[in-house]
Amino acid sequence: MKFKPVFVAIPFWSPKKNVKKFKIDEFWDNAEKTSSGISNARGCYIFGLQAAGGIKPYYVGKTSGQSFKNEVFTADKILKYHDAMDKRKNGTPVLVLIQAITKTGKIAKGDAGLIDWVESRLIESALARNPLGLINKLKVNYPSEVIIPGFWNSPVGANKHSKALNAMLFGAKK
Repeated sequence: MKFKPVFVAIPFWSPKKNVKKFKIDEFWDNAEKTSSGISNARGCYIFGLQAAGGIKPYYVGKTSGQSFKNEVFTADKILKYHDAMDKRKNGTPVLVLIQAITKTGKIAKGDAGLIDWVESRLIESALARNPLGLINKLKVNYPSEVIIPGFWNSPVGANKHSKALNAMLFGAKK
């Protein structure tokens, strides 16, 4: 099974202007224009905030038992998104929907076990990018005080060894 990421900005929802509501139907219309059938697809999703410094992930979820449309904007998810916006105070809310697709590119129902595995890997990566801001409570059961320069919770001013580790694992330049 393959997975296809689809980036969608969330219109009319701006933490900077303290506007925390929007038209869900308009969001799905925009998503469908980007990738036909995405609202009925299954897979994983990442809520983040995009600002000048790039995009930071704040919540990673999965939709193995139902469609994105029935999972992504449930009441508990909207509360999590509000929590993220309250922490950040600026940026444009975005969702990356990572849909399960067949080898021929058609929407797949998705294997629940595989979707769960993908979600775990996405949470690990999101936690590495935003260790203090990630809202997920599950699948983050390792100590947040773990620091591995060049890989996990890297401090500013990495040395040549941490840069080499980062280059090896992520392809970054030494």
